[in-house]
Amino acid sequence: MKAQQFDLQPYLNTFLDLRDTPPDSQALEESLSTIEREVSSMRDFLQALVNTHLWKGWEIEPNPYKEIIISVGSEIDRLASLRNEPAYHSKKHMMDVCLMLTYLLRQEEASRDKFFESPWMTTFHERRMLLLAAASHD
Repeated sequence: MKAQQFDLQPYLNTFLDLRDTPPDSQALEESLSTIEREVSSMRDFLQALVNTHLWKGWEIEPNPYKEIIISVGSEIDRLASLRNEPAYHSKKHMMDVCLMLTYLLRQEEASRDKFFESPWMTTFHERRMLLLAAASHD
């Protein structure tokens, strides 16, 4: 019997769905652990992340950032294949940081939907630069 393949795209879409209430800390840890266990490629992770409903909803054209962010993921994968990754500052850590950044940006979007002012407001470019920084910070 063939094992079912993990499908990251719908998993991230469900996690970031604005209609859902924020997960409690245990559910959040379980989600992060699932991604860490199931996803080994930073490129694949970033490609799925920038193609979530949430990030696509923030899309404008032209978007030079998407290609840059995905290429950073490819370079991280390449570097990780050359040597052992550090225990903490690994691809898994960078995935966590990118996902938590997206989750924080999601809160800004959720606050707009509930008609109250978010403590911060980011632009299209700021969101992409933040994701690029999160993906390449280590």
